[in-house]
Amino acid sequence: TLYGWSKAEAIGRPAHQLLRTEFPMPLADIVAEVARTGRWRGELIHTRRDGERVVVESRWALRRDAVGHPQAYLVIETDLSESRLAADTRSQLRREQYARQVAEESLGRLQRLHALVVAMAGQETPLQVARTLVEQGLSLLGASAGGVLVLRQDGRALESLAAVGYPSDILAAWQWIPLGAPMPIAEALRTRQP
Repeated sequence: TLYGWSKAEAIGRPAHQLLRTEFPMPLADIVAEVARTGRWRGELIHTRRDGERVVVESRWALRRDAVGHPQAYLVIETDLSESRLAADTRSQLRREQYARQVAEESLGRLQRLHALVVAMAGQETPLQVARTLVEQGLSLLGASAGGVLVLRQDGRALESLAAVGYPSDILAAWQWIPLGAPMPIAEALRTRQP
């Protein structure tokens, strides 16, 4: 049998006690719903004789006598263990595929970052490093515009070393940015906050 109990062991014992049934709500509430509506449907967890838990879809219907008094419950249960196992397996597979995708994307970013670091290491001047960073770094970040600004030696302005993707009038205006300018990048440097 599904639950492993012999006929002799099961006779005279309520099924929910024999199977140590776990209900989604109190049994009294289920019985009250069946009495009120004539039916109930939900998932239960039974425990087999060997201790294995079995998830079932349980459907209850109330049978009444000719006068309308409750006479018996008809209970039909369908073992969901295999379908649950299949669903759990599919869910685990989706999680593994997602983790693999994230790992592959991370590896790709690391490889591109490594290539950028190697390219920058071959440069000799800050201007060459900035140009390499802008040219290769933007694609690494998936950006369409960007630039490298450095703090001038007098500490009063930012100087643009390299920039791409901006209109020429913007680039001309951003050659020098005073630290007091009402711009996010100047404010970040002044306040030391991103």
